[in-house]
This record gives sequence, structure tokens and C-alpha cells, in this order.
Amino acid sequence: DNRDSGIPVSAHTLIAPQHFILATRETGYRSVATAVAELIDNAIQAKASDINVFVLDCATCNVNRIEEGKIMIAVLDNGEGMDHATLWTALQFGGTGRFNDRSSLGRFGMGLPNSSVSQSRRVEVYSWDRSGSILFSYLDVDEVAQRALDEVPVPIPRALPTWASHAVGRTGTLVVWPKCDRLNFRRASTVAQKLRTPLGRMYRHLIW
Repeated sequence: DNRDSGIPVSAHTLIAPQHFILATRETGYRSVATAVAELIDNAIQAKASDINVFVLDCATCNVNRIEEGKIMIAVLDNGEGMDHATLWTALQFGGTGRFNDRSSLGRFGMGLPNSSVSQSRRVEVYSWDRSGSILFSYLDVDEVAQRALDEVPVPIPRALPTWASHAVGRTGTLVVWPKCDRLNFRRASTVAQKLRTPLGRMYRHLIW
């Protein structure tokens, strides 16, 4: 205790976010399929009956032209959706209202942010519940690493991307990875094809 020693006391947070966000990209996921599976698990936990996995060429989706030639992956479900507080919490590392709950697929609140940044330098989440308002928030690896972002942005209303709007349910969630930088293939069609077999194997019972 340095309070009475005359030595200045400086506060040190438990985690250095600008380093943690980069380090966590290296942990836990053997492939893009296992990372996508985390999002599918979340959708199943949210009682979704319809789950769509999109693999898209950013140049065809009217997204930021800087990302032309890049591949974007997204998971859209018709689950229960999230309200303001739940969405804000869901993008935290360890943020969950069901911590260590063994009755469901996710236990520690790491799946959404950890799987997302393992494959993409940015993750965007849209979610809507029965209130009908679509809320949006995000995490950006580069913004955190550059200390331009030090907390989860407050969710705000935002319209869904046009490419996803045709498959939207009354409630649901859309998770978008718009800056995938760890894919082994350059064509969206190839990435999609390579996802089919492992995801089909993992979720064969639910598909049946």
C-alpha cells in the first residue's frame, strides 16, 4: 500500500485493451467454421428456427469501397433478439447474464466477441426484439488497438443492410464480419463451399 509512502499511486486496469484485443485474436478457433459455429450456437440459444449464413463479396454488397475484393461473413437468425442492455452486454468479453450456466450452449460470454475478432477486424451486430426497433453496435480491432475505442459503443437505431432485409423475421439478430482477414480462400463461393461440410456435420441433428 503506497498511500502513505509518498509514492504516487496510479490506477492500472486489469486488462490493457489495446493489447488484449490483438492477443485474443490468436486464441481458441481452429478454423472459420468453428468461429461461425459460435454465432450459430448463440442463435440456437435464442430459440431461432431459421438461421442463415451469408458469405458475400463486399464489392457486391454496397459496403465501404475500401473493402472491395474482401469477403464478408454474416449470420442472421429469427431468434428472440436483444434489447438495448442485452446487446450492449453481448459485445463485452465475458459479458453475459448467464455466466457459467451449464444448461445452455454458451457459458462464459466470450463466444460472440472472441469468435468474431478471431476472423474479422470488425464485428457489427444488429438486433431487434418485439419492440420492433433495430439496434446496432460494433467492435473494431483497429480502433481499440489505436486507443480510439475503449468501451462498447452504446447501441443506436440503424436500418439493416439491404442485402439481408429479405430474410428478416419479426425478431432476430444479424452479426456481420465485414473485415475478414484470416480466410484461406479469396473467392466467396469457395469459402461458402468449405463451410458447408463442417457446419453440416456439427449441426446435422438440428438440420434433420
